[in-house]
Amino acid sequence: CGTTIFESTPFEEVSSSSYARTNRRRLQHVNSPANCNNVTNFFCWHQCIDIPNPEYVKDYVRDGYSLYCLDPAIMVSTDNSIPEATDPCKGGYAHNSNCVGSWQGTDEGVSGYEFPGLKQEIAAQQASYPVPDGIEE
Repeated sequence: CGTTIFESTPFEEVSSSSYARTNRRRLQHVNSPANCNNVTNFFCWHQCIDIPNPEYVKDYVRDGYSLYCLDPAIMVSTDNSIPEATDPCKGGYAHNSNCVGSWQGTDEGVSGYEFPGLKQEIAAQQASYPVPDGIEE
C-alpha cells in the first residue's frame, strides 16, 4: 500500500535494490496532508505513511534535500528523474500503491513535501556570531 520506506541514505543514487517489498498493510485513507502529523508520517497515496528517517528531517531539509512521494521503479528507470518519478503520485493525491516516501536532493522544478514552519525554524537557527575583523558582511 505504498508503505515501503526508502532504505538507502539520501546521498546514494536510487537503485532497484534500494526498495524491498514488505508485507502490505491496510492504512486508513485521508483527505489531505492536514490529516497527517507531519512529524513521523506524511501524506502520500491518500494516506499518512511513515517518513523515512524522521529523526533527521530538519537535517535533510537544512542540507538541501526534500521528501518526495514518488514511484521508485520510475526513479530507477529514468536515471533518478524526480519529475518523472513524482508525476504518477500527484503530490500524494493519487491512489497508486507504488508511491513511497523518499528523500532526494531538492529539484527546484518539483515541490517536495512541506513541513509546516520547518524552513522558518531552520532559518531562525542560523549561526549568530560576530563577523571576524577584516571580513566584510
